[in-house]
Amino acid sequence: APFIKPINKKLFSPIFLKDFNLSKKVKKGRLYITGLGLYIAYINEQKVGNAYLTPGYNDYDYYLRYQTYDISKLLQEENKIEVHMGDGWYKGRFGLLSIKKIYGSEYKLCLNLVVEYKDNSILNVLSDESWKIKSSKEVSNSIYDGETIDYNLKEKPYGGVVISKENYNLIPDFGSLIVEHEILKPELIISPKDENILDFKQNMVGFIRFKGFLENNQKIKIKHGEILQKGCFYNENYRSAKEGALIFVGDGKERVYEPKFTFFGFRYVLIEGLKKVNPEEFEGVVIYTNLERVLECKTDNKKINQLIKNAYWSQRGNFLDVPTDCPQRDERMGWTGDAQVFLNTACYNM
Repeated sequence: APFIKPINKKLFSPIFLKDFNLSKKVKKGRLYITGLGLYIAYINEQKVGNAYLTPGYNDYDYYLRYQTYDISKLLQEENKIEVHMGDGWYKGRFGLLSIKKIYGSEYKLCLNLVVEYKDNSILNVLSDESWKIKSSKEVSNSIYDGETIDYNLKEKPYGGVVISKENYNLIPDFGSLIVEHEILKPELIISPKDENILDFKQNMVGFIRFKGFLENNQKIKIKHGEILQKGCFYNENYRSAKEGALIFVGDGKERVYEPKFTFFGFRYVLIEGLKKVNPEEFEGVVIYTNLERVLECKTDNKKINQLIKNAYWSQRGNFLDVPTDCPQRDERMGWTGDAQVFLNTACYNM
């Protein structure tokens, strides 16, 4: 399958879409897919797989991983596939110099949807010039700068696609995917500045999920921090990523609000835009690479046990596709210096 890209180069965070019909009874279906930058695929409005931030962080000059999904249960007689795309590491602000578009400037999609009928015949639905493009509700998304989604925006058709001339070294995914592992529930703190702050009781890596109601054009802003200063919200240590936030604009409906193309490291979140903050409507979604734990170590000393637990928790928070130095500020990069010190412990743990 070739790579395709929108004809309209200025369209931000586009949605690739295609309809297709199945004429016979299906034995099984698979989806092989990758993208530049991040992608989320939906078949008949159901998300494909349970992973986040796919296809992960790649050394794009040398390789690009693709993922394979079993989609047998998602297929119907009449089908619609949509692929939402975000900036990610590929074209978003990233690196010590916070450069944009380090590897490229255009969203690109490559996929092969393979349907095997019960009579053993095969249907291939490829990324090609028959696909269409429409705008999304994404206003902005960035690994460092968070995400803004406006549910008042209409998803409008924006023409078609063209075949990309560039070639990439596609390889099957050699790692584990980033998935949701735990849910943390917060308690509400009212700061001396009368701020509404949610405390998740420990540092975590992931994002906030808000299940609630926003009026038409009502905006909620969720900012992230690791510590409080004098009981008030603080995140100056995030450097240029300190303004990174989740912003949702409502459309008068009750729904689940969560980001698609970003993550944060935090313990506290500052909630702005709600008249009354109900902590029961919020949860912290902990995500990290789905590695198997292979060792658990306990001693007769509670403090040493807590130290081991802390190291293991930090490993999970910093193993987000690549071993990173930190999950919160304008860095979040793989560092061989940090990793080589921790490597033996990491291999014992997972």
